[in-house]
Amino acid sequence: MVSRSITFGVAVAAVFLAAPLAYAQSIYKCPQHGGGYEFTDTPCTGPGATVVHKATAGEVAAKLNADDRQAMASMLRSGQVAAAKQYATAHHQEALYNSIVVSLVQEQAAAEQRRQQEAEIARQRQAQAVNNQLDSLSAQNQQLQEQVSAQSQELEFQRQRAARANQRARSAQDAAMRAQQEAQTPKFNPQTGQWCQQIGGTVQCN
Repeated sequence: MVSRSITFGVAVAAVFLAAPLAYAQSIYKCPQHGGGYEFTDTPCTGPGATVVHKATAGEVAAKLNADDRQAMASMLRSGQVAAAKQYATAHHQEALYNSIVVSLVQEQAAAEQRRQQEAEIARQRQAQAVNNQLDSLSAQNQQLQEQVSAQSQELEFQRQRAARANQRARSAQDAAMRAQQEAQTPKFNPQTGQWCQQIGGTVQCN
């Protein structure tokens, strides 16, 4: 007997926990042919049949309003505006219809605001990515300019060094030519009274 009472208590608790989800419908304890009981929202008769919970008028109205709200909201979300209006008129739920329309408009406005915020965040991220890329390219360009400048300075130094080397070579060549010309130019020797010049590495006088 104790075991059955515990089972009954657990079952009733489970029904009442589920009842708010069904907007507090009436709950009936119905006997089964094979023994035991079943808890349902359908009225029943027979020995042991009892009403566990009788839904109040307010609970029934709330259940109907919830059903009507769900039906009209589903129609409006699917674009069936005319059908939703007809449903509201047929069930005398014009005020509920208007409140649903306001709620859906607010919901759409909130969704649009979220979409704009997400778009703005995406735009800012894209702009930041572009700025980061520009900064990276600017740094690379600066590095390349420094490398080109260093190479240009090195090339200019080598050019100037080569120019100085060529100048020294030309000066040495000119000096050698002048020395050769001077050696080959006849010179008067007052001691011998002869004109002498260097020919083929030897001095010849006449």
